[in-house]
Amino acid sequence: MLWPVLQEVESSYNIENGYDYDAKVIYGDTDSVMVKFGCPDLETAMALGAEAADLVSAKFIKPIKLEFEKVYFPYLLINKKRYAGLYWTRPDKYDKMDTKGIEVGRPSRSGTLTLAQQVADPSLFAAARRPSAETTAGSSRPSSRRACTRC
Repeated sequence: MLWPVLQEVESSYNIENGYDYDAKVIYGDTDSVMVKFGCPDLETAMALGAEAADLVSAKFIKPIKLEFEKVYFPYLLINKKRYAGLYWTRPDKYDKMDTKGIEVGRPSRSGTLTLAQQVADPSLFAAARRPSAETTAGSSRPSSRRACTRC
């Protein structure tokens, strides 16, 4: 499912079609797609994410639907399934700091900080205070009437 999403988003959301930036799919797996729209603010990223989810959903056979869920701003992508970011579902306040696959503290040593705490926390919170930081719209879990996969 990722390939059609990548083609549709990157061919629709680009400078050639009147957008300020070229969108790029930066991450995707079986149940999620993350798109870097390049816009400088949360409101625009959320609007573009919702619009892109509707555009792509219209191309799929029913009942498959791509849903916009969140924006990560700022976003640290280490590699596949290893990322961190401030998780926004509304533009006025972030919901939480979300990390996936980068907790590497040793449980046998008390007081050991995780990699997320040592590196991501200060970096992400400092970047969130910069108004020109890039925004990444996190999108979307495919859903159907039979089942909805949520990780």
